[in-house]
Amino acid sequence: MNTEFGTETMEDLLAVMRKLRSPEGCPWDREQTHSSLKKCFMEECAELMDAIDAEDDREMCEELGDLLMTIVMQREPSKARPPRQ
Repeated sequence: MNTEFGTETMEDLLAVMRKLRSPEGCPWDREQTHSSLKKCFMEECAELMDAIDAEDDREMCEELGDLLMTIVMQREPSKARPPRQ
């Protein structure tokens, strides 16, 4: 992963998520499903709205990063399921 702030790539983010959901990763992350992540998604959206209302650019950037991570987390359970016929 890049060490300079702001230079991370999407592949870096996906690699972090793969690690978190791997057997060596985080038990909480491995247990997540689309349904269990709905609350996280809503909370991150609400926090972003608060930052926008406060016109706090630094907090908006932080919350957008959190929201992006939640979106990537939503992607992973689908990848683990066999495709629908």
